[in-house]
This record gives sequence, structure tokens and C-alpha cells, in this order.
Amino acid sequence: MTPDDWQTGFVKSLGAFLNGDTLPDPDRRGRRLSDDTFLLLSSAHYDEISFLLPGEKMGQQWLTDLGTAASSTRPETRLAGTTVAVAAYSLQILRRV
Repeated sequence: MTPDDWQTGFVKSLGAFLNGDTLPDPDRRGRRLSDDTFLLLSSAHYDEISFLLPGEKMGQQWLTDLGTAASSTRPETRLAGTTVAVAAYSLQILRRV
């Protein structure tokens, strides 16, 4: 995003990719650390917003770990390149599987 994008008043969503394969620090024995990879999808809009999941290079499948909407149900697996509907004023956290 550019500095102007952060100032745009009509933008009501944010997605963040947290890559667990790029941790910078090694463990105590000097080995490379790796952790889970997550997508955080946030909606500040009064209506549902659809997010497009990244392509297969970033992960072939994503599991819904957390949803804050009242309509959130049990975890669901989604494929790369598909869309995810995020309810109004809510957050979804998906984990790469």
C-alpha cells in the first residue's frame, strides 16, 4: 500500500499474510525456525466483503481457525485462489494446511 492508500476513507478491509517460514531468528542451537502461516482478513464495512485467497504458491489449502462473526461456525478448509466472505465488522483468521 502507498501512503495515500492508508488515508483513503472508503477502504473498509485489510488482509495480512503472516509467513511462518520466514522467521528471522534461529533457535538456541542455530537451526532455522519455522511456524504456521496465517491470513488475517478484517472487515470494517457494514456489509459482507469477499477476499480472494492467494494462489497455490502461497499455500494450497487454508483452514478457518477463528471467525468473530456471530454466524461463524466450525472450521472450514478452502482452496487457494477461491474467495472467502468475511461478515460485516468481523475478522477471520485462516491457517495454511
